[in-house]
Amino acid sequence: MNCQQLATYTNWDCAPAGLNSMLVHAPLTLGEDGQHVSFYVMQDAPGRFFLTDAHNTIAHALDHGARATVARLKAISETPGAQRAKLSQDGEITAEGDASDLKLALWDALRLAVAISNNEVAWLPKTRQERFATLVAKTLRARLPSGSVVTKPKMLGISGHQIEFPIGVLLPGGGIRAVQPIGASEDHKVDWGYVYQSYGKLSDLKKASAEGHSNRVVVMERGASNDEFGKAATVLSEAARVVLYEDDMAFAGELIAA
Repeated sequence: MNCQQLATYTNWDCAPAGLNSMLVHAPLTLGEDGQHVSFYVMQDAPGRFFLTDAHNTIAHALDHGARATVARLKAISETPGAQRAKLSQDGEITAEGDASDLKLALWDALRLAVAISNNEVAWLPKTRQERFATLVAKTLRARLPSGSVVTKPKMLGISGHQIEFPIGVLLPGGGIRAVQPIGASEDHKVDWGYVYQSYGKLSDLKKASAEGHSNRVVVMERGASNDEFGKAATVLSEAARVVLYEDDMAFAGELIAA
């Protein structure tokens, strides 16, 4: 099937995207910013097709602050009627089969994409700390190499427990750096309970790491008074390097630098 045939059958927009490949745009958009649901369709063998959204649907949700947990994606994967398309654990929509099934597979893939899009608002973080961690992750994903930012990495502490951090950055030379965002409270004060909780995790990791091994960093949000901010930074600096959040390349580079 070529683009002209596909456009005739579906009334979707279509454009060539390489050898035996097409990029098709559905008449529906993701969220409210006008980005259309899109899929790559490839002929991987005579009379066969493979379809993928290349993670674009879930990436749109993440870029707008949504938290796509394994449980939430599993619920989407069970969307009624989406029999010819599937959703992977990391959010990729795919389908494959005989060319005669392509039209139905596209509509089933669209069902999954719309289900994700419809949940973008419901999946937004509920607490101030979650919202700030999401903001930090969004900045890093926009400015660091693709795939270098991971969510909720677990690292072994001196206690013998696997310690979970909100964000991790894969370092160019190998290894991972735990990123612990610390947001200001709604009334522009330091959330001391969260500071001490984070200090405990970072200290546990520090004691399990080689001396001078920079595998942890704290990202602090502006907003609290200079006095409170300074006190919190002093406490946290005993367990990790502390940097101030900025929505720019210099900040992202600092988190991935040796």
